[in-house]
Amino acid sequence: FFFLMIRRPPRSTQSRSSAASDVYKRQIQLYLMEKKITTNDLGILSFIPYPFSFKFLIAPLTDIYFFKKFGRKKSYVVPSQYIVGIVTIIFSYKVEQLIEERQVVAITIIGFLIVFCISIQDIALDSWLVTLVRPENYVWGGACFYLAIYSGGLIGFNMVIHFGDVEFCNKYIYSTPQTTPLLTLPTFLAIFGASILIITFILHFFKTEKSALELKQPKSVRDIYQAMVCGSFRNKNVLLFLVFVFFHYSGFMAYESTEAFRLVTKGLKKETISELSLYSLPFQIIVALTFPNFVKLGSEIKIMLVLLLLLFIPSVGGLYMVNQYENDQLTQSELAWYYVTISTIGTSLGVILGIAYQVFGTRAADLRATSTYITFQNAINNLGKATSKSLVLFSLDIIPVNTLCYIGYAVQMSFIILISKPLLRLDGLQREDFKITDDDENLPSTSPSLEEEERKRMLT
Repeated sequence: FFFLMIRRPPRSTQSRSSAASDVYKRQIQLYLMEKKITTNDLGILSFIPYPFSFKFLIAPLTDIYFFKKFGRKKSYVVPSQYIVGIVTIIFSYKVEQLIEERQVVAITIIGFLIVFCISIQDIALDSWLVTLVRPENYVWGGACFYLAIYSGGLIGFNMVIHFGDVEFCNKYIYSTPQTTPLLTLPTFLAIFGASILIITFILHFFKTEKSALELKQPKSVRDIYQAMVCGSFRNKNVLLFLVFVFFHYSGFMAYESTEAFRLVTKGLKKETISELSLYSLPFQIIVALTFPNFVKLGSEIKIMLVLLLLLFIPSVGGLYMVNQYENDQLTQSELAWYYVTISTIGTSLGVILGIAYQVFGTRAADLRATSTYITFQNAINNLGKATSKSLVLFSLDIIPVNTLCYIGYAVQMSFIILISKPLLRLDGLQREDFKITDDDENLPSTSPSLEEEERKRMLT
């Protein structure tokens, strides 16, 4: 992180939020899988991350309504994190009962509320990269962003799964065998909720934010919504990129949405899946730290298209692995080698893809509506993935899973072939070519003087 900070990326507060998000989107789903829930139940659980897909409906409100003395970002970050902490502590007392009784709907509602609050906080963070980092360092900001995401996943998923497994604790932690794990899910939720409240308290009372009075204000919610929707569809360059963002990963979701479910259903322990996924983490960090050295601004689209083609390798290889394991053609030790190799390749490519996407979105952002612009773009990305996942899970009752995967691969390849030529043209365009606002629109703008002042403050 020091290596990143000397290049002045934004200070990330996302690892905590990522941890909370992973608790509800990944970890609890694995606990429920052990209770033999149906694919329809998985479809219901897939609604938990949907708030991230609709952030663009709330982002314009955050540009207009806030407490000026409190701060534009703190007005939403602080309350949302307080709610996350309180609800998580309350949920810790009921989580085991809800899982044991397979109360999928109740868990989905609670998870949806938590992720909704996290998405509100995320809106305030989305636009920081544009104002805190110089354009030549955007790629390092993207690297910092993804390091925070994966560290949050490590806390909220892998750590709890391992420390909650008696066998793992007896093997690696306890000096004498015990019958209880080091950390249970309720205990983790209680500790995590308390830590969120402490951190938010410090942020609330000891962190000041630059007054928003110096920034231009939009005339009304209608004006900023119009700029977001009409401006995005009016600008052909922005519209093309949004279409790409929505569909770019859809073909791989059939495999990714069913992999863990199929392995757990076959008898593989959730702790084993978590342990195997840990081996790819060092590679993700190395890739995030080294990739920015080789990225040239203006080549992000080309990089993303190449990576989407390369992602067929771990996806098809993973499908082959799962089929072989289901047919008893692989032992668990052989499966472990396959899983680690495929996971490492897939996640490493995913990190590079994510950084390239982050850099392009930041480079092309309309400075007069930065928060709304970036949030809308990210929401379309999340909506595309969430829609594809839900469609896959609800289709499993009528279409065999392998058939869904093959259909997905065909659709993915066709999409890449059709969109490559017009999309590559975007690499050579400048920020002005992606503008969604008119010059006479009174939308929030980024003040160069405020940017420079903030940079000096960070350096100090």
